[in-house]
Amino acid sequence: MLVFVHLFSGERDSEDLQSCLETACAEAGIPCLILSADLSVHRGWDLGEPEVLALLSDLAETGCLEGVGGGPPCATWSRSRFHAGGPRPLQHRGLYEWGLPNLSVHEQRRLLEANVLMVNFLHLCKMVSDQGGFHSVSYTHLTLPT
Repeated sequence: MLVFVHLFSGERDSEDLQSCLETACAEAGIPCLILSADLSVHRGWDLGEPEVLALLSDLAETGCLEGVGGGPPCATWSRSRFHAGGPRPLQHRGLYEWGLPNLSVHEQRRLLEANVLMVNFLHLCKMVSDQGGFHSVSYTHLTLPT
């Protein structure tokens, strides 16, 4: 059975990663369990909480997860931050990819939260890959200036 965790999945729709994986598994005759892990789905999926990270890390380390996927939390990485009328960018490619200087206290808190989530997500990707599984990092919400 393929066990896959889709982090930062957002609300389900017919063309999301979970739907695509379920269809591919069904067509290949592979049983699958795909978990959509997002605060919008259930408040218990906060990857910033040590208990949640520990649980998923244990599953990854013991080889229970064949795959993990997701992308940067869109609140701070969203492409809308680079469009007129959108909220201002909090990070830029290169020196400031983890945060721009001179952010407000509120922006710094949001950025720190998003950075913790991203580091925890990348940690899980590595753990699953170290056990022979696969990971997928999607940047569908991310557009950085050139």
